[in-house]
Amino acid sequence: MRLRKIGAAALTVLTAVMLCGCSSFSRWLDSLWNDSDSFDNSHSNSYDSSNSYDDLQSSSYGDSDASPFNYGLSIENNKVIGCYYKDIKQVVIPDGVTSIGDFAFNCCDKLTSVTIPDSVTMIGDYAFNDCTSLTSITIPDSVTELRNGAFNGCTNLAGVYLGNNVTSIDGAFSGCKSLTRITIPESVTYIGGFSFSECSDLIDITIPDSVAYIDEGAFYNCESLISAKIGNGVKYIGDNAFYNCKSLTSIDVPDSVTEIGYGAFQNCISLTSAKIGNGVTMIGYGAFQNCMSLTSVYLGDSVKTLDHDVFKYCVCLESIYYKQKEFPLSEIENVIYDYNKYPYDENGLYIVDYEVADCLYNAVEVAVPDGVKTIGAMAFLECHSLKSITIPDSVTKIKYHAFCDCTSLARVKIGNGVTSIDSGAFANCISLQSITIPDSVTSVSNYVFEGCIGLTSITYKGKTYTLDEWLKLYG
Repeated sequence: MRLRKIGAAALTVLTAVMLCGCSSFSRWLDSLWNDSDSFDNSHSNSYDSSNSYDDLQSSSYGDSDASPFNYGLSIENNKVIGCYYKDIKQVVIPDGVTSIGDFAFNCCDKLTSVTIPDSVTMIGDYAFNDCTSLTSITIPDSVTELRNGAFNGCTNLAGVYLGNNVTSIDGAFSGCKSLTRITIPESVTYIGGFSFSECSDLIDITIPDSVAYIDEGAFYNCESLISAKIGNGVKYIGDNAFYNCKSLTSIDVPDSVTEIGYGAFQNCISLTSAKIGNGVTMIGYGAFQNCMSLTSVYLGDSVKTLDHDVFKYCVCLESIYYKQKEFPLSEIENVIYDYNKYPYDENGLYIVDYEVADCLYNAVEVAVPDGVKTIGAMAFLECHSLKSITIPDSVTKIKYHAFCDCTSLARVKIGNGVTSIDSGAFANCISLQSITIPDSVTSVSNYVFEGCIGLTSITYKGKTYTLDEWLKLYG
């Protein structure tokens, strides 16, 4: 009778006690059995931690009708809710069990082998937490869900086979320090927060096209990770997803991704190149901060927002490619802002009502599209990188200060449709040495070439002038 009460009491409080930790659970068991003065001599032999599943199968612990334990397991409604012996080494979960409950094998640090039947569909939160002797596990095809921390802290787990129907991995393998490789099946759509964090021996990972989300810290501190291939279905790379992956050398973010979270690749100190797909619109705070080996970055055309310090402490990075052009790192935030403030064309021109209204200041060689009628006032003002400009025959007017202070401008071709050039249009273009003004021009204002100290040849209506001669005639 006393034993019946013990069995019932154990069933009632087992799960709560397990949450208190391995040592608390063991002390509770010791006190429970020591208090039983009516315990039958046939059961007086202490449990041998070396017992295998076969040994357990042949053993009987109390009245079978009263005891909830079968072969060291506590099972209710086809769900494993606990393991009776924390020193157990081998477990074969009976066929018919459909789920392994939260903390079911928590702190079973002697456990080396687990057989999971095809009837199981779900493995619960921290089900095998800190099973530090477990070296391999096979998840059958019947399992669809691995919940948070399912194999957390299984530090010797080196071999994992995931069944072909798992749809989500939610923090399942955090702290599995011996895991070197794992194949994620095409059935997986979600990799949850910290799923593989602290897997310090993980060498490479391929994320299939079926995955849509890589959540926060998914591969946090995977220091040995050399290669990470991100599938074409991924939409979001979470905060700190690959933080401190110190061995990662390159990353290619596919066009499917729209957002890269803060610190996503921070402290990846071996990363030398990063290619960001054309779908990305937002890169979060410090996403590539402290990537000290980074020398090459290609940003997709859709990037609209760079948060603060995205490339802070990237000491080897001098320039970034954006919109098929190379920009100094120090100017990239302003460039992206300018590009998205106005609808610039592929030449970096902002054209409104057939007039060039603005040009990105880093433009180098520009051919104004045919059909444009006017080069607007100050349209290219202080475009210090501009070296060459071609103006088509459709343009009729070059407004004041249109190319003022374009200090690198050395080549100018003006179309035969231009009729007027306003004041200061080419002022302070100090690299300009020669220019031809077409005969179509009938109006030339004062100071068009003021400050063009390198200009030696101006051809207009069949005659060639020096700068001094021009200034005397036209001012």
